[in-house]
Amino acid sequence: MEKLSSQLEGREFMFKEVKEALEKLGFVLASNWDTEHGYFDYVLETEPAIEVLRIPFAAEDFEGEESGGHVTITCPFLLKHQYEAGNDIDAKGGAIRGMFDQFQNPTDKDAAVDSGKIEQGKQVLEHAEVLLME
Repeated sequence: MEKLSSQLEGREFMFKEVKEALEKLGFVLASNWDTEHGYFDYVLETEPAIEVLRIPFAAEDFEGEESGGHVTITCPFLLKHQYEAGNDIDAKGGAIRGMFDQFQNPTDKDAAVDSGKIEQGKQVLEHAEVLLME
């Protein structure tokens, strides 16, 4: 994980405004959000590892994606998940199990982010700052 300094950190915004602005740049609302916090993700790379610029937020009066509310941006960061190539030798068979347990664990879920991706992530973050600070 590589933390990035940002003008956005500590700033409060309306959720819908942040979501609309970041989606224009290609960010998505990560599926692991809840009513207290969440992440906007920008995928930098998918092969041979997943590298993501993540802009986290904390919410006070957040009632869900449709209702919105206010969010405060916290420290953006880059992360890299290095996955094994090939078949998972520890996989358990069966159709039902395969629906729920179909992905291998990363070989390194906090791998070092490549310097080129750090620069790319900083550029994307700068674009996000411009859009949100207007």
